Amino acid sequence: MMKKSLSFGLAVLLILAAVMVAVPVQVTAEELPRLTLNKTSYLVGEDIFVTATGTGTDWVGLYAAGDTYDPGAGGQVSILWYYVADDGNASGNTKNIREAEHRNEQRASLYDIPAGEYKMMLMKDGGYSVVAEVPFRVIEVPTAYVRDGLVAWYDGVENTRDGQDIESVVWHDKAGGYDLPVEHTETNAFEATGFHVRSGKFSFPQGIVDTVNGKAFTVELRFSEFVSVGGSFNTFLNSGNDNFALFRRNKKDVIEFKFAANPGSERPTVADGLALLQNALVTVTYEVGGQTRIYINGEEKASAPSPKEMGADTLFIGQEGSKAFDTVYRSIRFYDRALNPAEVAHNAVVDGALSAKQLYVADGLVAVYSGIQNRAGGNDLDAAVWADLCGGNDITLTTDQNNRFELGGFRSNSIRQFFPQAVVDVVNGQAFTVEMSLGDLRSLGTAYNTFINSDNDNFSLFRRIENDVLEFKYAGNGRGERPQVKDGLELFTDSLITVTYEIGGETVIYADGMEIARTASPRPMGADNLFFGHDKQTHNYSTLFRDLRFYNRALSAEEVLANAKADLVVDYDYTEPEKVFKATFVANNKVVTVVEFAAGATSIEEPEVPAREGFTGAWAAYTVENKNFTVRAIYTLIPAQTETGTDAVTETATAPVTDTATEAVTTAESGSGTEPPDTSLDTAGVTGTETGKTGGGCSSAVGGGLALTALMTVLAAATLRRRKH
Repeated sequence: MMKKSLSFGLAVLLILAAVMVAVPVQVTAEELPRLTLNKTSYLVGEDIFVTATGTGTDWVGLYAAGDTYDPGAGGQVSILWYYVADDGNASGNTKNIREAEHRNEQRASLYDIPAGEYKMMLMKDGGYSVVAEVPFRVIEVPTAYVRDGLVAWYDGVENTRDGQDIESVVWHDKAGGYDLPVEHTETNAFEATGFHVRSGKFSFPQGIVDTVNGKAFTVELRFSEFVSVGGSFNTFLNSGNDNFALFRRNKKDVIEFKFAANPGSERPTVADGLALLQNALVTVTYEVGGQTRIYINGEEKASAPSPKEMGADTLFIGQEGSKAFDTVYRSIRFYDRALNPAEVAHNAVVDGALSAKQLYVADGLVAVYSGIQNRAGGNDLDAAVWADLCGGNDITLTTDQNNRFELGGFRSNSIRQFFPQAVVDVVNGQAFTVEMSLGDLRSLGTAYNTFINSDNDNFSLFRRIENDVLEFKYAGNGRGERPQVKDGLELFTDSLITVTYEIGGETVIYADGMEIARTASPRPMGADNLFFGHDKQTHNYSTLFRDLRFYNRALSAEEVLANAKADLVVDYDYTEPEKVFKATFVANNKVVTVVEFAAGATSIEEPEVPAREGFTGAWAAYTVENKNFTVRAIYTLIPAQTETGTDAVTETATAPVTDTATEAVTTAESGSGTEPPDTSLDTAGVTGTETGKTGGGCSSAVGGGLALTALMTVLAAATLRRRKH
């Protein structure tokens, strides 16, 4: 086919050359049809970029690997397709096949491109003449690690795609096709937990080199015991030209990262290197024009500017001679972006290098049930107990084929799982917070989906199916008194739901860190027990409980958002709108002006005090704080001389009555009205309780937790946006 086309084209050129000698004809490589993909292996949901050249109605189609072509001859139609040089497309442009203009309804079940083997086809002139074919695959990575941007994952326990094979001479990439060739010698071989290296170099494929030479990347290395062998260095990730060198400098005992051939004075270093490398997870994130950061076990230890691309010629693990060491590489991961601190900490929890309780606000934390760490230091999918990482409030589970641990949490389907009495006592206390993170949700009940409940129904967090609302019944309150939020199915799917409760105060409900409802909570809960999951056909469902947390106080909005960031349900790097407060200046029972000021201000611009005949005026003393407040004018009678010439008598005016919520205030503009100054934000910026007043659970053990040190430090620079939208 191609030979015929080229021969015909050559004949035409010869004829043209004979007839029009003065007009040269040029043929460029771009005129020859071609088809390329940006990768050969993709994760489920990952974008697939296609570059094709052609003319007119040449087209690109996505097919399953076993498909034949030409429906007229008994073949299959394509799943998705587009014209190379029509419908607004241009030859040679790169296109995401997921955004193809055309899709065949017969293949609708494959529109999302699920895990499987596929091929991309370039067809000629709107027909089924094959010009080029590129095979590729889409894989579902069975992992609780962060998946977004995951390029390669080398797991020490399952070192091949078919499980563990300690005789393998290839370390399979479980996230794609970048397999790492290794060798078995007396000093280098697979063991039960990973690849043991003492002397030798093992080079990654070019795709990994391209990743670290990109605009941003993350590399994570997990070690077992680490023994220094080399006299000068222990270099555990390196390039041939030394542009990339992650190593320990033995003389100073520091972990050091040399990047883009930068001098020693510009490199991030971490002290006590040898001690920190023991059974450690070492993470390096890199952004050109930003920062490179070194984390040990999920905690940032050092950073430095990274102004330029890496420029590595190769990349390998292991070293020899003066740079050698002895360790087991238990896991290696590469991302094509810089993970944020919350994501780094998340992966550390999955690796067991960090306790999940350290991710969250610590003050008042009583119980933590983590779906990625269901026991201290690890995860056991066969467990029948969900460990409380704060202490002894473990949940004894009833398990079967529909109620069991999966990667990421506990699958619940039509069985009640009871919390210990200590957790019941928390929700019956003066104040509490409960946080529930759910994954996928399939509604089974005919009337409700009830997620957390008590037998006496005094505590019931549920979805009402008839009108699809999220609803919280508490302390036996009536339906008209409860917070209700529409779109309940969406709110309970792949979301973090937080409920804070204070007797005599308010019940506040949040979804993914954002407030969605608020009502009064006048009395104690009075729950007789507490459980998650439900066995009634009117109330049941199937969902993944990813996390459950209980506090003995009401968290503030800032703390709820910090926990949402730790759960990765809220993007980390947004800019939160600046908090604005109001100072209302009142004179003669009229609002003179309202001055707005930002959080942290220590002074504001005052208006002039309105004149009052026979008096001098001044504003009452006040302090600018992060809250709304009212400032009133104080008038003093001007002293008057007496007719008899005796000493003057000073009359002092009585100071105005302190402002109250019921006192009428007239606006200066209208001269009438009875509305008091705006006090709707009087509690802005105030946390639930003073630190140290609540205690209990994880508080004393964790201190501030990573949530306060790594998450809330950027809270002022974070705008809430739900990831799934």
